[in-house]
Amino acid sequence: MSLKTIGGLWIKEGKKGKFFSGNITLNYGTPEEIKLNIMIFKNDKKEKENQPEYKIVTKVDDEP
Repeated sequence: MSLKTIGGLWIKEGKKGKFFSGNITLNYGTPEEIKLNIMIFKNDKKEKENQPEYKIVTKVDDEP
């Protein structure tokens, strides 16, 4: 098994505290790359053990 770097994250400061922001690039052996801008926030609403500590989100175009 080998590891491949697919992106990077930076620590940012927002209205509700710190979060990670960055991008990942996915390419599964095809010439076409998919680049996602992502943000990672601490899950302050975690109530159960099976809920994640952090949420990964990406911006999407809002439909009219």
